[in-house]
Amino acid sequence: MKKMLFVSLGAILLLGISLIVVNPPRTTVGATSTAASAVVYDAYNNKVPQADTVVSNSSAEHPGDSLATSTNSSTGTVVSDSSLTSQEQILYDRNGNIVPPSTDSTSTGFTGRSTVQPTTIKRLKKGQSYLSNAFTGAGMRYSGYMFGLESTRSMQIVVNKSTFTMFNTGSTDPGFITQKWNITPSGSPYTLKSLSGYIYFGVNNPVNGSTYAVKAL
Repeated sequence: MKKMLFVSLGAILLLGISLIVVNPPRTTVGATSTAASAVVYDAYNNKVPQADTVVSNSSAEHPGDSLATSTNSSTGTVVSDSSLTSQEQILYDRNGNIVPPSTDSTSTGFTGRSTVQPTTIKRLKKGQSYLSNAFTGAGMRYSGYMFGLESTRSMQIVVNKSTFTMFNTGSTDPGFITQKWNITPSGSPYTLKSLSGYIYFGVNNPVNGSTYAVKAL
């Protein structure tokens, strides 16, 4: 009786081993996707349920795709790198105070020093400067040049005897005025940072002998 029991147990054991050899547990890796990944089978070739797996396409996996950001300390607003690389030019007076652009409407068509606004471009490299001729006469008078910068974006401005208007243009067209500032002798010297485009000057009913000077910093 005992012998028959051992034989039966041995047969069952051999059957189990043969099933494992014939149908071993399998792991199949599916195609890359954003949902399921591996499929697992048990010893009897039945699929074992798996929880869904979501593959995250985060910047941690692709650090080169992330966009640099910065926080504006005064407003707490997070701004993108594209905003940081397009800063508006800022004018400072002699005491380091920011001079806001003039908010009055931009006037065009004035008669000027040469009867019209300037169209001749003078480019200044770092360290180069220019002192204007003295202004005289009545009405609106303009500088003889539009000024641009090379190898720098900062400029120092000094005006003498009269209040001048400094015009900023987005192109070599003097009528394409994007900003303008009223600058005075008492506020000189001024420093213009992050200049974009060109600047030129105008003065209305100048005091005889009025001048302006610019220097690339």
